[in-house]
Amino acid sequence: MSDFENDGLPTPADPAGIEGWRDYAARLEDEVSEILGHLSAAMRERAALRTQILKTGFGTEVFKNGFDPDAIDEAA
Repeated sequence: MSDFENDGLPTPADPAGIEGWRDYAARLEDEVSEILGHLSAAMRERAALRTQILKTGFGTEVFKNGFDPDAIDEAA
């Protein structure tokens, strides 16, 4: 095998041919969807935390010198 390890990818000589690539693409799509789902959940959690901070007196530091979204993250 060459310097490039194919990590189980179908090769041109693979009898599965195009079907092997389709299966690989489907697996990649599933993995990307899972990662995006985790990212989306983390972003929703962060937004909820920011809202909670703003609803408390803790958020006043954020507005001391004008609105600074980064200050919300630092306050958290």
